[in-house]
Amino acid sequence: MSDLGESIKKFPLGLLLALYLGYVGFDLYSFINMDDSPLLQKKAVLAGLKKSNIELQRKIQTSQEFYKNLDAKKVELRQMAQKLDEMKGTLTEEMDTAGFVKMVITEAKKVGMTVQSLKPKGSRPKELYVEHSFDLTFKAVFVQLVVFLERLSNLQKIVRIERFSLRPVTASSARFVELEGIIELNSYTYISSKADEIGKGAPQGGGP
Repeated sequence: MSDLGESIKKFPLGLLLALYLGYVGFDLYSFINMDDSPLLQKKAVLAGLKKSNIELQRKIQTSQEFYKNLDAKKVELRQMAQKLDEMKGTLTEEMDTAGFVKMVITEAKKVGMTVQSLKPKGSRPKELYVEHSFDLTFKAVFVQLVVFLERLSNLQKIVRIERFSLRPVTASSARFVELEGIIELNSYTYISSKADEIGKGAPQGGGP
């Protein structure tokens, strides 16, 4: 026993302390930094849970926005269906060019306006309808032109004035100054295939 005590006394305590501290330091390093350490495993689990929670919150937010937009789309679809029904009351599926020309010339004659020509200019497809343009060349006094345009605006068939140009052809000192000009008139037909598809797909009733 005394020999063991003597041996311990002879063993360098500094080296023993260094070995002990090295062991503790390595154990702490392993606990903190090694891939299989409990600390890193716990951190990995927590990071995974945090990532899953963020992804879940994102999906919940996306779902809420989807249903919110869905309600807005339903309202928009109902409005489009209502607009379509209103359009069908005044628009036809085919453009009756001869009938349109006759109608415009008749309205011009009623106010005493002279129609020099009325020619189709072209068609422009829109989302639910087709816009048909005509150039009307005429002569009239200002009052006749105003009354003519008012009569066009009151027709059951939709007619819009896109643009026009005017110039006087008589002296400005005359009692009634005669004007000469060109008016671009637009008439419309609805696109039945697409329009009817939207109308049929619109939700009925007041529910969502």
